[in-house]
Amino acid sequence: MESESFEADSLDRGTFDGSSPQDLTDAIGQLHGLECAVRRRMLNLIVAYDRREDWKADGATSMVDWASTQLRLPRTQAVQLLEVAAGRHAGGDGELEHGRRLGPGPGNGRRAR
Repeated sequence: MESESFEADSLDRGTFDGSSPQDLTDAIGQLHGLECAVRRRMLNLIVAYDRREDWKADGATSMVDWASTQLRLPRTQAVQLLEVAAGRHAGGDGELEHGRRLGPGPGNGRRAR
């Protein structure tokens, strides 16, 4: 299934006119929480997929190459994603915001194969 790209300009600007500022604040907070939970789960899956080297079955030469192809990420973003996943698995904060690593830098000696 191909995902639709989201463009803020495509939203009907009147969609939330009847919502109070607090309603919007609450909705944004709830969606952020969901987004973080989904991201955490994805990072855990990435670590497991890499540990098992399942990327080889797809003909990829590395997890970075697999992530770049399968997730349609530029290579630099795929590397960042895998660093965050490995850092989270190693006990780091593993937070990611808009494709950028937050918290301590890579230092676990893993990546980019």
